[in-house]
Amino acid sequence: MKHWKAILGVLVVFVLGAIAGGLVTRGFYQKRIRALWRGQMVVAPELIVREMGGQLNLTPEQRAQIAPIIDDTRQRLQQARAQSEPQVREAFQDMLRRIRETLTPEQQKRFDRLNAERRERWKKVFPRIAPASSPTPPKP
Repeated sequence: MKHWKAILGVLVVFVLGAIAGGLVTRGFYQKRIRALWRGQMVVAPELIVREMGGQLNLTPEQRAQIAPIIDDTRQRLQQARAQSEPQVREAFQDMLRRIRETLTPEQQKRFDRLNAERRERWKKVFPRIAPASSPTPPKP
């Protein structure tokens, strides 16, 4: 009987450790995803250069040349995101409108409610980036 208690204790500790590790990992990646959606570089250019330097045996001169390239690309990507965001929102809004038009009035009510719930979830995860709202239901 003593062995079963010890085995059960080890299993409980293992399961609790796995759950705790999963929650920590989830929080870590959610933070990185939020930073990505905000247009921030998830990994600093210095870290990329350091990793590349170790893998490619870069000279100090090469590291000095690569860092500005990475930073320039980060800035260009931020500009591209800012320019394309209105088009992405418009396309998403059009999709929602077209889907809604295919639904029955009862389905439209549920669709509107589901989209409102989705927007609230997105606001919590990505405060600066709210997804396109549902098309405004026609007035009766």
